[in-house]
Amino acid sequence: MAALTLLRDRLGVVADQLRIGGTQPVDDLLETLEMMTVVEKHYTPEQLDWLARRREEVGEERIKQVEAEWPRLIDEVATAIDAGVPASKAAAIARSRARSSGCGNRKATAWSSNTE
Repeated sequence: MAALTLLRDRLGVVADQLRIGGTQPVDDLLETLEMMTVVEKHYTPEQLDWLARRREEVGEERIKQVEAEWPRLIDEVATAIDAGVPASKAAAIARSRARSSGCGNRKATAWSSNTE
């Protein structure tokens, strides 16, 4: 999801530059194209459509709030793994905590775990 947000932001910058008649360095454009390829490779069209609808439903502010929680959740998983908890169980615990605090969505979690 973070990759999609970053890609969206980069495409916005490119579009803004083109609207005002500006230019983008070739390296920036190539990196943006590479990001687009990565997103297309890892998400199905249905998943991308679902993410777009979900973004509209919850709004940008809520998405930013949830994204701000990711580092904490990642730290929790890393701490649990370091303490000997199996990775799958540590990730499940973090997902459960995220859902209980309103950061997760069961449907998104269900399909995102199948894309790896």
